[in-house]
Parts: sequence; structure tokens; C-alpha cells
Amino acid sequence: MSRTGACFLLAALLVFAAPVALRSQSASGGKAPDDGKGILVLDLSDEAESAVDPEFRRFADVASAAAVRAFTSRGVVLKTASVAPEPQAVASAAVASGGRWAVVLRVRLENRRLFWRISVYDAVSSVLRAADSFSAFAGLTALPVLDSSAESVAQAWKLVKDDVVPDLPIPFRLRFTSAEAGVAVRFSSATIAEREACVTVLGTSDAAYAPFQKTEAVRITLSREGYWSKEIILNKGPVEAPVRLPRLQKKTSDALTVNVGFPRLFGAEAAYRRYVAADVWYLLAADTLWVTTDFRPGSAAVPHDELRLGIGAYLNPNPDSAFRVSVGTGVSGIATWLPKATGYDSQLGFDFLLDPVWFTIEYHQPTWAIVFEQRFPYSLGLTSGFLSPGWARVENGGPSFMSVGVMFKW
Repeated sequence: MSRTGACFLLAALLVFAAPVALRSQSASGGKAPDDGKGILVLDLSDEAESAVDPEFRRFADVASAAAVRAFTSRGVVLKTASVAPEPQAVASAAVASGGRWAVVLRVRLENRRLFWRISVYDAVSSVLRAADSFSAFAGLTALPVLDSSAESVAQAWKLVKDDVVPDLPIPFRLRFTSAEAGVAVRFSSATIAEREACVTVLGTSDAAYAPFQKTEAVRITLSREGYWSKEIILNKGPVEAPVRLPRLQKKTSDALTVNVGFPRLFGAEAAYRRYVAADVWYLLAADTLWVTTDFRPGSAAVPHDELRLGIGAYLNPNPDSAFRVSVGTGVSGIATWLPKATGYDSQLGFDFLLDPVWFTIEYHQPTWAIVFEQRFPYSLGLTSGFLSPGWARVENGGPSFMSVGVMFKW
């Protein structure tokens, strides 16, 4: 083989060997922590007078030795580690050392009393498996007590070390995004009683922490004075991403609708509603001004003014419904002026009509709605008016009194 070919072959081997080595290293680093290894963390952060007492370090060394002996006799080798004594930190340090267990030993001397606490954490789950604490006079009589406590904790740990770890609550707060401020949010679940979460602001709001389980459904209740309450459920459990809250529908006590009629294009109506029961049934008063004309040469525009009263109710009063239908009944009177009338005793006439039934189809937002209305007024044919008895119609306009408009609620 030539020198060039040999160099090429060597380079190829290096290229293919490098990923294999990296994979092998990664695989060894990903092994489960050794059940027979652990770390011992001595917590002396709160020393007080311990720092100046010459005997304190001797007690700390004795306590450490007692813990090492107790766990060694049960098959776990502990190595001393310097790390912050918080559960997550010691668990991470234990995993980094290749061991499964983290023993945190806190020793403190205060007013000639020795305080001791020993805690054993599972590095895989950061769960506390066993713990013990006591206090005693800092003398020779405390030494056997240290041994006894270490043995007690090690034995308790051995009995539960392989128990199934219970589901831990979520480590995060729920967050909400809302398009309106001032909404009171409460939440609950099968394991958490209902409690206050937050009051929304525009944008994102952080809720108070609640220890929900990861997979339990969370019930969220929204309320605001003057608005209908609403409930949403997180069926798949709490999530870290902000939960978008729907807008609340206003409890309507009054409403004003401004609309135009299809056959009566040259005019408009203002209709006022007074809700006797919010978003359920209402009293109605409306006034309509419009002009009719046949657009023929020499014809005159005929103005009309209709005043009507009625009562209506929703067929589906659910305030969360975007689409609602209401029906009603009532009466009305139409005043008509014929500026170029011939053959009439008076140019001014008044007709009285019944509204046996009318209905509306409404699309609702919290403070406004789009309203389509269809009426079927029936003229009584009074001698004072110009309408014949029967169902009222606008000349050349077909069935009258269809309208569409915008309703403002408060």
C-alpha cells in the first residue's frame, strides 16, 4: 500500500472511531446511579458560637463518622462532598459522583447544647427517604446518642429505600393571560380545595402556588362584579404555558339598539330594553322614523313615526352563548303624514298595530351585540289611519319590519 493510501485509511478510521468513542462515553455517563454509593454533606452553615468553640469540630467529626459507619454496615459507601445542603443540590452532586444516595448532616452547638439532624435523599427523585434529629448536652454522653441516631436513620432508610416514589406536586405556578383586568380567579382540584389564585391584569398574571398533581384536572372559576361567572377545566392537568382566559359576559340590565330596516332604508330605529331578569327577559320601548317613496316623477316622500312597546324573553338565556334567540310580543302605533294626499279628510293619520310575535337573532360580545329582528305586525285598520286591516306591508317592499343593528349593553 502506498503512503498516500495508508494516510487516507488512517484518517478514515479516526473519523469513524471518534463518534463511536463519544457514544460510548455518553452511554457510560447515562448509567443509573450506583445503589451502593452516596455522598455525605456536612452542613455547618449555621455555626453561631460553634465557630469559636474548640470542641465543636470534634463533635462534627464524630457525627460524620457515625453516619459513615451506619451506612457502610448496610452496604453504602459514603464519600464526603462540599456542596450546598439543599435537596436538589445534594441530589445532583450524588448523581455526578455516580452514587444514588445523599446524606445531609447538620450539626450545631448553641448554649452548650448540641443540635443534630440527619437527612437521607434519593438522588434519582430528590425525595427525602429518612430523617432524625435531637439535641443533647455537649458532653461525652452525647457520643453514644449520635451513634444511636445514625443507626436509627440508616435502618429506617433501608426499610423504605426501594418504595415507589409518590407523585410529586407540580413545581411551578399556574399563569394566566387575560384581555380584561380585575377578574378574580379561583382554582381547585380533586386534591386541592378551592382557593384564590389571582386577580387578572391586562396580559399575563401569575397565580398563587398550589401543589396540584401533574395529571389531575384543574377547575378554574372566573368572576367579576357585574359580569357572569365562568368556569373552565384543564382536563389534562396543570400546564406551565400561560392559560388563556375567556372574556366574561356582562350582566345586562339595560340595552340600547340602533338599527335600520331592510324595506325601510330611509330611516332608523332606537330601541331601549330594560331587563327585568338579567339576560332572561326584558321590557321594550322603541321609536322608528322612516320615509317611503315610490321614486316616480311627482311623487312625494311620506314620513312615518312608529312607537312600539313590547316584552321579550330569550329561548336560550345561557350568558356564555355567543348566539341567542329571543321572542316577544307587543303593540305599536304608526303616525303617517301624507304631504300631497288627495281624497283624505286629513293629511295626518294614526294606525294601531298588534305585534303577535316577533323574534331576534343576536350575536353577543361582553358589552355589545349584533341584532337581527323580524316582526309581523297586524293592522287593526282604524279609521284614523291609512292602513287596511291585515298584516302590515310596506308598498313594493314585501313583508315589513325586518331590521339589523348594534346593541350596546350596560
